[in-house]
Amino acid sequence: MKTEFSTRTSSPLLVFLCIMNLFLCLSPMQVLGAAPFAGMGYCSVPPSGGSGVKANLLLMIDNSASMYDPAYADPSTFCVDDGYDTKNTRGYPGYFEEEITYAYDFTGEKFAPSSVKLPFGCNVIDKDYLCVSMSIDRKVVKFMGSGRFLNWLSMSKLDIEKQVLTGGKFISTQDGSSGMLLPETRGCQGRRYLKMVSEAPQLTFAVRGP
Repeated sequence: MKTEFSTRTSSPLLVFLCIMNLFLCLSPMQVLGAAPFAGMGYCSVPPSGGSGVKANLLLMIDNSASMYDPAYADPSTFCVDDGYDTKNTRGYPGYFEEEITYAYDFTGEKFAPSSVKLPFGCNVIDKDYLCVSMSIDRKVVKFMGSGRFLNWLSMSKLDIEKQVLTGGKFISTQDGSSGMLLPETRGCQGRRYLKMVSEAPQLTFAVRGP
């Protein structure tokens, strides 16, 4: 029996086989158009972490007596500090807003925000961060300072800690209509902590005892 192949019939079959062979040479990803696997995220929950366990936070707070020491002090000196940055290159966070000027109310014995712009013509020291005037009998009659300077002058470590956690120690008036933040400090290990500024060596500051 003699078998013959028709050229007209075998040519389309040959072309089809060549095309199939070409597809087999390609990768399956290219044929199906699938994107490469990106891998797993680094923030996946650990498999050994268990289920239903909430995050836990351990907060340790120092409430020792040393927390009543000044927050801004020079550790190389003992109970004396003249390290205030008069060039305003660093900040002193605290109860007072650093960019606001405060004036001392001698009647109410407290600092209150003032619209006065320093310097203001004081006779003892007159700078953009501190203004102090004294009378002939050497009594302070005017005391104004920037919030930045007052924070350096009065804040204790405990004040900063309370400000971060609760906003600070707040005392209200008897009727509850207003109040103020109250700094707490013991000076230097229970003694009067002395502070001064290099631009006014004749002026010193200390914690007033009870």
